[in-house]
Amino acid sequence: MRLRTTATVLLASLALVLPSAGQSMAGDRHDRDSLGELYYRYADEEGDVHSRSIEPADNDTCYQLPGTRNHPAFKVVNDTESLALVFGDRNCGGEPQEVLEPGDEARNLNVRSVYFKPTDGHGHHGGRHDGDDDRGDHWDGDDRY
Repeated sequence: MRLRTTATVLLASLALVLPSAGQSMAGDRHDRDSLGELYYRYADEEGDVHSRSIEPADNDTCYQLPGTRNHPAFKVVNDTESLALVFGDRNCGGEPQEVLEPGDEARNLNVRSVYFKPTDGHGHHGGRHDGDDDRGDHWDGDDRY
């Protein structure tokens, strides 16, 4: 009789613990799968401006900016924990048009891809940074989507 009671208590305890542990692990997994978000704007054939974003999963990877095949992005905001090097072609080739530190934004661009690099932990990197951040026009929540 005592074994049955112990088994019942053990199963009831597991039933309470497992659902919350699964949710916690799912949240942690999502956090690890993204470096943050990169927001960008581009205009379509009719001149309508669209705002989009990507959530990069890895550094040292080139990402194409969806929607920019025929019309490049003209504004980019780096809301990731990494450096964002933006390029005019779709394959991160040649020299980047801008190197954006975490939190930086750039305008007057013609970019179609971005390459993410880790920072050294202090927000510094060994690559180029032009210093032309033009931080006067920040996107609010409505502009990001």
